[in-house]
Amino acid sequence: NIAFNPELNDFDNIAAALNPPPYNHEDNVIALRILELKNSKIFGEEGYDVSQAKYDFDEYYRNIILDIGKTGMEAYITAEAYRSMNKELENKRGALVGVSMDEEMSNLIRFEHSYNASARMINVMDEMIDIIVNRLGRVGR
Repeated sequence: NIAFNPELNDFDNIAAALNPPPYNHEDNVIALRILELKNSKIFGEEGYDVSQAKYDFDEYYRNIILDIGKTGMEAYITAEAYRSMNKELENKRGALVGVSMDEEMSNLIRFEHSYNASARMINVMDEMIDIIVNRLGRVGR
């Protein structure tokens, strides 16, 4: 958690100039020191570390933003890869197990009609043989 010192809200106690009044007119020494501090290399790889100083404030902040962006992009790419792999596995599972109820029902009806047609043909053949053998008698011997 980051918290600010409440004394920073008391503008009467903040040193705006290095010299006390009335000699502080147009005194910008403190502002120049703050600028110098801003441009000083006081950050290392792990944060504020004067002994390992490589970066000034802007460079260190830029590196933090780049790291966050890089981590976010890696997470996005990984998530996309897993989504793609999941979709591919779902498609393969569907190809192995995939039974279309509509297709199965239409095949069942088609096979039923074929069976009925074959049964009618056998009945017709049976009747024809019965007529030839039993009803025509001894004609033609």
